[in-house]
Amino acid sequence: MAEEFKNIKVKKVLEKPFVNTSHATIDEVYNQLKASPQGMVAIVSPDEKLTGVVTNTSLASGLMKEKPSSIDEVMQTTPISINQEVNIGEAIRVMNDSRVDQLPVVDEENKLVGIISREGVRRELNKHLKIKL
Repeated sequence: MAEEFKNIKVKKVLEKPFVNTSHATIDEVYNQLKASPQGMVAIVSPDEKLTGVVTNTSLASGLMKEKPSSIDEVMQTTPISINQEVNIGEAIRVMNDSRVDQLPVVDEENKLVGIISREGVRRELNKHLKIKL
């Protein structure tokens, strides 16, 4: 059964991300975070390349310091991401090693294509196993 999962690519379990630019206000991103089931807002450049992420944790940490004036001050500028062609086993390994529950997913040009989460992987595995995990 494990061999079968090696063939499931990350792009098959993509979730739609909440996305904004570094020009967004703190309030805009805060409101997106409240609505995001993944607890993450991806920050992209005008050409849709991933430049950072804002998570509940990074926003809270940023707000504990002096009041930030821009998203650049609270976003993680070197987010761990994964390519859409990687298998979901590798995505889970990266999430485990990085101690995160979701990852931005990018293409070969580092353009954001979605988010993968542990929950999304669980739902995909349930389809294959036909049982509840």
